[in-house]
Amino acid sequence: CGLRYFYRYVLGIRPPDIPEFDPEVWLDPRNRGSLLHEVYELTLKDARTRGIEVLSSEFEALALQHLQMACFKWRGLVPPPSPTVFERERAELRADVTAFCTMCRDDGARWVDLEVSFGNEEKQPVLVPLLGGRIKLQGRVDRVDETEDGELVVIDYKTGSAAPYKGVSFDGGRRLQHYLYAIAVEQLLGKKVTRMEYRFPTSR
Repeated sequence: CGLRYFYRYVLGIRPPDIPEFDPEVWLDPRNRGSLLHEVYELTLKDARTRGIEVLSSEFEALALQHLQMACFKWRGLVPPPSPTVFERERAELRADVTAFCTMCRDDGARWVDLEVSFGNEEKQPVLVPLLGGRIKLQGRVDRVDETEDGELVVIDYKTGSAAPYKGVSFDGGRRLQHYLYAIAVEQLLGKKVTRMEYRFPTSR
């Protein structure tokens, strides 16, 4: 449909998100993921600023403190259907943040950058060379770690189910995030990316 193409790709118009009320649910998967990403980023940055090691009990306490602030902020943005639902989901989020802290203790959280955005109007463009030309990439990397050899590891948090990612690396050529994000980070940070990993920092 030419008109649909014009609206979507020329004018950049998208249909509005119309939330459906569910008396048993506070945050939908997208908002829940946004809240958790926010808590993970702020916890790591704040811990480094304060000199708190990921192995200490203070790290988890700090993460839960950021979770509490995020929950009250999101409660103002997305009113929960009832206090009972709010408290139930907040308890689930506490379990997710505790799982994130365990992951950080296991891997050391040797991060060099967080929430690296690229390709939008205000950020540095990332160009990928192809046969016959180049394409521009736009995206955001959740976390970049550094190995002991000085090479980089790109980490992407997934707060949903791990099932779609089991047993398939590139999903028959339909999943190229590993390759494209590695190119982007190498261009932006000027160091070699040795690998990219999906992390599932939730209780599930």
